[in-house]
Amino acid sequence: MIDDFRYLVERKEELRIGISIISTGYQEIDPNEEYPPPLHPSHHVFEWKQGRILSEYQLIHIIEGNGVFESKETGTKRIQAGNFIMLFPGIWHRYKPFIESGWKMYWIGFKGDQVPEWLSDNTFSIKNPIASDVQVGETTQLMRDILNCVSDENPGFQKLSSAMILFLLSKLNSNVINRFYVNDKYSIIIENAKSIFLERVCTSVSPEKVASEIGVGYSKFRKLFKQATGVSPGQYFINLKIVRARDMLKIEDIPVKEIAYQMGFESDFYFNRLFKSKTGMTPGAFKGIYH
Repeated sequence: MIDDFRYLVERKEELRIGISIISTGYQEIDPNEEYPPPLHPSHHVFEWKQGRILSEYQLIHIIEGNGVFESKETGTKRIQAGNFIMLFPGIWHRYKPFIESGWKMYWIGFKGDQVPEWLSDNTFSIKNPIASDVQVGETTQLMRDILNCVSDENPGFQKLSSAMILFLLSKLNSNVINRFYVNDKYSIIIENAKSIFLERVCTSVSPEKVASEIGVGYSKFRKLFKQATGVSPGQYFINLKIVRARDMLKIEDIPVKEIAYQMGFESDFYFNRLFKSKTGMTPGAFKGIYH
């Protein structure tokens, strides 16, 4: 058995950005091994017969093995490798691996007033808390990165890991919704737009300009894009810029003002404000973690 976990003190600093990480961990349960492990805090450990009710959200990702999930709203559901399960606060539930298979899984606990908004596109719901058909490579890596971020405990790790959860929820929302658009006649429009945004991430191209280039009225384009990705075209483009800027701050020791210029922001003041609103940290503070 491997049961690597971290429980954190809830902090007002993270709640100001709308989300706060509460816990995270990785677990390997071998076949025929006891479940659940007994060493977790009393407010998280549970017995199968009693089940459990949490006060926060918890996202579980099964990466190997099979098992069963149950809540009053869903009844008994089989879960398998690749599935994501969202546990909602105040909702009774229980889950366990099949004794013959065991399982490996990551999990993250969090709370905040922005969480319901990120779940509003029915990626997960109380009646449907299990997501399958998700492209797991990048999302699995994100969960691993969040655990590593918390385990390393570098300065600002709680703000950074909380912001990473928002990015993870965005990726899951996009992945789950996109499976409905694989054969849709509008999917090529969305993919073309995403390609344009990515190619011009260092420019100030407007969503209206992109819609015009691919031959779609902006109102229709915005509606289709948000249905497919979970965010508006403008927010998608901004998120791309922040991710690219974050990578530059981690890798390159250059002034924040220069990064703002290279990324096509109208001013370094606007870049600083936007970066902090998305990550909970100023670019300078974020850069200081790595340089």
